[in-house]
Amino acid sequence: MRSISGWGAAAIVVVLLNGVGPSLAHSDVLADPKPISARPANLLCSHHDETGVQFLACDAYKEYHESVSPITHIGKTTLAIRYTFVPSFSTWSVVRAELDGSAAGWLTVKTEVNGKHGEAQQYVKTYPLTPAEAAQIVQTLDMEAAFSSASVNTRKGGCIDGTDMVVELANATRYKWFSLACGDEPDPRQESLNKLATVLISMVTAHADKSLGEFPGP
Repeated sequence: MRSISGWGAAAIVVVLLNGVGPSLAHSDVLADPKPISARPANLLCSHHDETGVQFLACDAYKEYHESVSPITHIGKTTLAIRYTFVPSFSTWSVVRAELDGSAAGWLTVKTEVNGKHGEAQQYVKTYPLTPAEAAQIVQTLDMEAAFSSASVNTRKGGCIDGTDMVVELANATRYKWFSLACGDEPDPRQESLNKLATVLISMVTAHADKSLGEFPGP
């Protein structure tokens, strides 16, 4: 894995896909779900030839053999979310949550841990999501507010060891990515994305074994 200390911040990439229309609110995502039938066009890492914090996610996907698409169950997944964490002083990690029409789903984590002798080892696990966990994800996310926000926010200054987020949102008919740096002017329409990051980290910690350690890193 290449050094990322020069970034001075962490990056989180979130990918969200579902099959509901733009007028539906939190609980309606599970009330009338539509399976995602195809991979969206122009995904963030489909053309990895640009520069920017958001493209650190593409490097993480290559490192962990993660698909450029967050949907691993085409025709079954109704909501898919993917975060890539890239801390300043720790390894990058990928968290992918996929919900199905039964209001359950899967939670996958890909990261790097220290082995018994301090050697780096990949940690790749998939856990079943309970209906309660799926409901918490949907209730935390404000899709409409996120979809209405800008892709790039106004930069107000730097930050020390902060956390950047790059967000990809899509449903059956639309797709958009967002670069949310810790030094940006905050946008209240993206507040639920920050909350959802905390929710998913808590779920990973609850499901994982002790070898995972501090997640997603110090």
